[in-house]
Amino acid sequence: MEDEINKLIESIDRNKDTHPDYMSKQLEKFQALVLASHARIENAIETRIYIQVKKLIKPPNQNIWLRIRDTLRPLIKLMSYSKKVKIIESYGDKMDKLLSLLWQINDYRIEFAHPDGMNLRLKYNLAYPHGKKNVLKLLKCLDETEREMSSYFLKIDHILKMKEK
Repeated sequence: MEDEINKLIESIDRNKDTHPDYMSKQLEKFQALVLASHARIENAIETRIYIQVKKLIKPPNQNIWLRIRDTLRPLIKLMSYSKKVKIIESYGDKMDKLLSLLWQINDYRIEFAHPDGMNLRLKYNLAYPHGKKNVLKLLKCLDETEREMSSYFLKIDHILKMKEK
């Protein structure tokens, strides 16, 4: 089975090299960073939605909450990223900077999830100053978005604890 897996990986690697939207190893690394970061951010957004639902429902115990959450999970997973962002925006949390970053990271996700290889190769070419500038902007956005999301959750946790007192 491992041989078959390795053969398929090699075949896929060969196929991508001849594709018109071919992406270099460096672009593939950026793509992996963008998609992984976006997935973490989207999971955090979903967690914020669960926190709000739990706050509104006030389940009598953890078991009931877990059943409610497990029922909601497939519905929330079906929602678009944009819808989820709009939902957490509706909570009125002060998150202007984070909100802007959430839309930017989604733009990067779209760009790298549906790549036009030639344009990506030109835009993020490290051999040129404009490429380095674009790569730096991309990486800063990913880093800043994740840091802002962490800060946001610390703030939300603090606010919710204050309301419990």
